[in-house]
Amino acid sequence: MVTGVAVWLGSAHVLYGTVTIATTGNVLPCVYGTVASAFSPLPYSLIITFIKPQNFDWADFSKTKLSFDEDNKSSITDIKKKNTFEGEVNNPLDPRYKSFMKRWANIAAFWSAATFLGHWVLWPLPIYASRYVFSKPVSSPFFTCAST
Repeated sequence: MVTGVAVWLGSAHVLYGTVTIATTGNVLPCVYGTVASAFSPLPYSLIITFIKPQNFDWADFSKTKLSFDEDNKSSITDIKKKNTFEGEVNNPLDPRYKSFMKRWANIAAFWSAATFLGHWVLWPLPIYASRYVFSKPVSSPFFTCAST
C-alpha cells in the first residue's frame, strides 16, 4: 500500500509539478499507483525471501491430520470413506495426487486471470473510454456498499 501511495503522489508531482487534489485525481497518477500496488508484492516477497529465507519444508503439508472431538467414535478412515467421492484423491503420497493438483492449479489460474481481466480491464475500460462522470445518484449506492 505504501508503494502505491508513494507512486501515486510521486507521479502526480513529476507529471504536473505539484500535488493537489486536481493533479492526484488525474488518470495517469491513479493508474500508476494502482499498478504499483498490484505488482509490488512480487519483488518485495522475492527480496525478503532472498535476504532471510525460512527454508520451509513443504513435506509438512502431507503430515496434516484432521482433528475430531472425543464424542466422535468413528476412526479417520471411516470418515474419509464417507466423505470421499469417486475419483477424489485424498492422500498427497498417491501418484494421482500430482495430476489432481495440477488440474486444480490450472482451474485456479484461469479464474484468477478471468477475475483480474474482468475487474481491472473489461469493466472499467468502457467507463474510462467514455469519460463517464459519476453523478451523485449513481455514486451513492457504491459509497454505501463500500462503507459497510
